[in-house]
Amino acid sequence: MRLTHILPICAILLAPTSWGQKQPERSRAAQLYEAGLSAETAGQTAAAISSYSEALQLEPDNWQALRHRGRLLANQGQVGDGLQDLERAVVLKPTDGETWKWLGDARQAAGQNQPTIDAYTKALTLNYETSSLYRSRGRVYERTGNHAAALEDLTRAIRLRLDIPELYIERGDVYAAMERFRDAIEDYDRAIYLKPELAQPFYQRGRAWGQLGEFTRSIADFDTALKLDPELAQAYMWRGASYDRLGQKDKAMADYTAAIQRGVKDVRLFRARATLYSEQGDHKSALADREEAVHLAPKDPAVYIERGGSYHSLGDHQKGLADRSMAIFLDPNNYEAWLARGSAYYLLNKPALARSDLKKALELHPNDKEIIDLLAKVDALIAGATPPVPAATPPAEPPAAPPPKPAAAPLSTPPPAAAPKPPAAPPAAAVASKPTSAAEAHQRGRELLAQGKFEEAVAELTAAVQADPKLAPAYNARGYAYLRLQKLSDAVADFEKALALNPGYENAKHNLEVARKMLAGTGRK
Repeated sequence: MRLTHILPICAILLAPTSWGQKQPERSRAAQLYEAGLSAETAGQTAAAISSYSEALQLEPDNWQALRHRGRLLANQGQVGDGLQDLERAVVLKPTDGETWKWLGDARQAAGQNQPTIDAYTKALTLNYETSSLYRSRGRVYERTGNHAAALEDLTRAIRLRLDIPELYIERGDVYAAMERFRDAIEDYDRAIYLKPELAQPFYQRGRAWGQLGEFTRSIADFDTALKLDPELAQAYMWRGASYDRLGQKDKAMADYTAAIQRGVKDVRLFRARATLYSEQGDHKSALADREEAVHLAPKDPAVYIERGGSYHSLGDHQKGLADRSMAIFLDPNNYEAWLARGSAYYLLNKPALARSDLKKALELHPNDKEIIDLLAKVDALIAGATPPVPAATPPAEPPAAPPPKPAAAPLSTPPPAAAPKPPAAPPAAAVASKPTSAAEAHQRGRELLAQGKFEEAVAELTAAVQADPKLAPAYNARGYAYLRLQKLSDAVADFEKALALNPGYENAKHNLEVARKMLAGTGRK
């Protein structure tokens, strides 16, 4: 027998006995993994986790079983255990983009913002590029305040999936957070066009119209949102704010109350309703709402100033002064708190204390006419030139708290743990709307677009740009109509005009890219 024949036989005889034992274990582990996949596909989560766990007992480095079990555990709320599995899976198989995406999802559930972004970015570098991935990373960017990066990711997500209305809603929310309300409205329009039975885009568009001072349009959108979803509690609050701005106080009161009855716990809601109660002379109801406002925002000086006003109106001056002193304690640089307490001291015939507070208010807010006038009255009182104020006269209510201002919303789709409070927004009057035929023609044109009446839309939008040649959204909308009518050269010209008027106009930029590609495909110039 030749030596070459003897050596393989020797190798087999000398091989460790565990080698032969591992083969059946690996085979059994593979069967358990497949059983786990079947159970997972059938929605049998517990059975799937059990099968993956048995597979891992036999083969601890089975990265596929680890990643699947990790994802299921994280989705079930066992985030720590899920993270542990997924972190190990990417160590065993660092080149699998989908596993990095799942790891990012688990990190997001754990509230790990930057590690989540890192995992999603790693998945993208491994060519795992999906609309869902860009959307997920965009959400994290938005949550961390990086609006520009969120906008870029959501735009990429939309380019990969033009048919998902929720993507337009989320990008619209980012535009709104950036105070680009016209762009936000365009995205909400697109979402409504894709899925008109959704309440959310009507609700969000209503808030954007409110920011532009278009309260009648805002109310119309909230009406539609509530028709589609009568329990959309926040819509009652914002519709009430729009009615309040229009001076329709009874309707505002009804909507504020409807929002509160449906469980909305927003400090501005209670402050706004308290103001309406106060204007009606119902100081007890105003005080009850202001008590709730203090409970919701115990570190906000404004709520103490306002509750102090209610106490004074009801004759409880000690509590009123205590609240205004608390406001000063919380923010010693808040001139309104010093003014409120100084006013109370003046009306309670304590001119020396009033003068001290009013001097501090004027130091913090120089040239304020209200403070200067009241200080002059106090000085006259101290000098004996005017009779003292009757002690029974209760100090006046503080200036009325404004109704809630429709503000930019956070991303509107789940999974937030709880609906975050809308951030503060500038006064609606800060953004002027155009009560002209240009704005009306633009709106009619957009409505015709949504109905698929592109020729009629072109006519209305042409009237809009003739009335206001600088109305970039009208050029973009008309360009879209031309695009749908296959008038590609006209579409390109309109998108270019929109971008010339507004170089940061992302919708127009994307539309221009699409139109140019379509035009190039026809061979025309």
